[in-house]
Amino acid sequence: MLSTASALLEATQEGIIGDEQMELASFIVNARHELDQEQFSKAMFMYATAIASCVTDKVTKVLLTETQFRELIESIDELETMTNEVLSNGE
Repeated sequence: MLSTASALLEATQEGIIGDEQMELASFIVNARHELDQEQFSKAMFMYATAIASCVTDKVTKVLLTETQFRELIESIDELETMTNEVLSNGE
């Protein structure tokens, strides 16, 4: 349990301060005065989603085995297919 907690902490830290996230944060900080409010808002949204996505990916890899991860992706794909079928039948 302690090793999992440690791995989760490390995955979270890597997701937040990874090279890509830090480059995007640096861009936003350096360009903030050149961006209008909409551009700045979009950049901040991209930054937040990049961090969330990266942390989620890394944490998922800590918690799930490769087989479990593959099964999760397959389940998500199946749900997406079913959702698209339901939406297309409703038109």
